[in-house]
Amino acid sequence: MSSENQPSNINSKPKADAYTPWHTQLFRVLFILGLPFLFIFLIETILSVCGYGVNTDYIIKQKIDSEKRLLSNPLYTWKYFDPLMARPTIPFSLQTPKQTGTFRIVLLGGSAARGDPRPEFGLTRILELFLENRFPDARFEVINSAVVAINSHVVYDIAKSCVDQLEPDMFLVYMGNNEVVGPYGAGSVFTSYASNVHIPRTSSYCRSLSLGQLIRNIKNSRCKTGSISRTWQGLGMFLDHKVPANSPFLAAVYKNFARNIDDISRLCSNAGIPVIIGTVGVNLRDCPPFSSMHKDNISEELETEWQANYSKAIDFQKKNQPVKAVAFFRKAEEIDGNYAELHYRKALCFEELKDFDKAIEAFSTARDFDALRFRADTKINQIINNTLNRVSNNELYIADTEQAFSKASPNGIIGNRMFFEHVHLTFAGNYAAAEAFYREIIKHLPDRITKTAVNNPPLSMADCKKLLVLSDIEQCLISRSMLNRIDRVPFINQMNIDEQKQLYLEHSKELDNLVNEENIAAISRQYEDQLQRSLKKWGKADFHNLKNYGSFLMFFRFDNKKAEPYLRDALSQAPQSEQAILLFIENQLRQKKVSEAIATYEKGLEFYNKSPFYEFHVGTGFLKRKYASEAVRFFQNTIKLEPCLDSAHLMLVTAMLNQTYVSQLTREKAISHIKTALSINPKNQKARMLLDKLEKNRTY
Repeated sequence: MSSENQPSNINSKPKADAYTPWHTQLFRVLFILGLPFLFIFLIETILSVCGYGVNTDYIIKQKIDSEKRLLSNPLYTWKYFDPLMARPTIPFSLQTPKQTGTFRIVLLGGSAARGDPRPEFGLTRILELFLENRFPDARFEVINSAVVAINSHVVYDIAKSCVDQLEPDMFLVYMGNNEVVGPYGAGSVFTSYASNVHIPRTSSYCRSLSLGQLIRNIKNSRCKTGSISRTWQGLGMFLDHKVPANSPFLAAVYKNFARNIDDISRLCSNAGIPVIIGTVGVNLRDCPPFSSMHKDNISEELETEWQANYSKAIDFQKKNQPVKAVAFFRKAEEIDGNYAELHYRKALCFEELKDFDKAIEAFSTARDFDALRFRADTKINQIINNTLNRVSNNELYIADTEQAFSKASPNGIIGNRMFFEHVHLTFAGNYAAAEAFYREIIKHLPDRITKTAVNNPPLSMADCKKLLVLSDIEQCLISRSMLNRIDRVPFINQMNIDEQKQLYLEHSKELDNLVNEENIAAISRQYEDQLQRSLKKWGKADFHNLKNYGSFLMFFRFDNKKAEPYLRDALSQAPQSEQAILLFIENQLRQKKVSEAIATYEKGLEFYNKSPFYEFHVGTGFLKRKYASEAVRFFQNTIKLEPCLDSAHLMLVTAMLNQTYVSQLTREKAISHIKTALSINPKNQKARMLLDKLEKNRTY
């Protein structure tokens, strides 16, 4: 056929089969978008099958003695903190399903709610006593689910787990101190700041995944100078994370706090569970501001004028002329009212003048302007008190614990009687908080419990101390621990630090006179009587009623055989309790049962398989009992899990050098580990001295 006879293709339209249907295009788009998620899913599946990562659920289900139990997960906070900073949960072991007739109360919050520094004498223990005294035939379980350093983002997550699995009958919430410095807060050292509650909720989920843990571990795998900053160093970690009162980030912190409280309330409401939220008290009188800052953009001229008035005010204050001092403080305040210490000093003047209302107002203002925001401020309590206006929940109640602290304080000014330092409650403080919650709790108990009430006299503070065996020795030990706590930054920067240190020093000195065989024997009998009462009333007592096993055993160390069955019982009920594991190992080592001690350690790996501090603590226990060769193994395991822990390298060196035979090769390895410790923490003087000593004795 000739070309002129062929049909022309000029201006011809595309064929219909070249058209792509819309659903095919949609499929392609979804496939492209979904490919990364599919890839992540596959990696996560492979890692999970290989057993990579740790379980970060708050509650673990496990069979103990053929009985189903619910255990708190000691590694839960790994999804909010670096493993070296992670704070442990308080161990509990609970029946599931819950025993018929049991009324289960769950306390949520941070370290103040937990009962720091000694939870066994904290809020939940005193509440148990109040309830059992009023309703002796009822069975109460008051579960302490509070954790150090957490804020409302984490509390919300714990509350969800508890609602889903613990069968709670009531929630108590006492939180607000850590909103700025806790995870995702504006002054946090643990995570990045989050302006919206959905960010921490998504982030914590990702961190709980095996892939999320892999990414974190890769990031932390290399030791660099200053790696020590990843370890827990108390409040001193926050010195460079100041958040002034005019910070634009605070608005989001308050908004997130309100949202989390509201969501906890709705969560409980949907489950038909009453929730009592406590207002938050803090030490106003005896905790000066940790950090004071001038307002932004103050001119040099005005700052000079401010300083002149402020200095004159302090001079008059020192001369015991409070009226003149207040006048100059007010002149300085007119120039710059943001400086927290100014308000604190002015409050002391009002207190001297016995104008206690103005003193409380000025102390509160000083707290609100403190740039290191470790204490709940006025806005936090306003949010708590306004919860009822924001949320429709007929089973939401407020316990005014702040008011309870004020009523129990001289002149209504909350100070050292209620608090050890800034927010942690003394026994008197825990007693006042327990009373405030108790008054609300009894209003909302079911009829089956209220009809069993008896007219026993209310328990006094002295009664509670006796029942909980809070001895004079224990109180001196607590004072000694508090002295160690405040003898570091940021406490040593406070204007009254010498006075505070002297207070704890004088009390702790009494310990030497108290520790004698007679006192120890008497306390030992009290602990045993308490335990026997619990066993007699409930049969095989739940571990949550035996929280003071650690203290109990302190007084049985001279009779290891007598202590062993008690420890064995504690360990069988709460196998995830690191304290119970370590105490049992120590008891076995005292009896020279090394193989049994190692078997106990290996059983604990079910919960602590990837925990460097578990290995470290076990190694320390073996080294303490002079089993140096065995201790070497545990410190080596610690370093495998966390090569950037300088203290582990030093403890390994100590164990290596305390073995029966120390070769020159061992000494060379020890020197290498010391150098590694110094590369991690160049300021470690102990490592420097040990290195100098080994270098001098080095042979070539």
